[in-house]
Amino acid sequence: MVAHDLSPSLHISEITAKAHQRTNSILRCFASNDVNLLARSFNVYMRPLVEYCSTVWSPCLKQDIEQI
Repeated sequence: MVAHDLSPSLHISEITAKAHQRTNSILRCFASNDVNLLARSFNVYMRPLVEYCSTVWSPCLKQDIEQI
């Protein structure tokens, strides 16, 4: 997804919104506050979403970098 000015900002905001949704789901689903369990679940469910094609759309704007 690319905006009319060919900036990846729209794509980045969509990906970060999905990442926030998954983070909230993970935190709500697991009753345990075990750090190892939460770290593994974030690695399984979150990292692939955020890191998918990151070399292709690596942002150059400061606001996009901070949003990720």
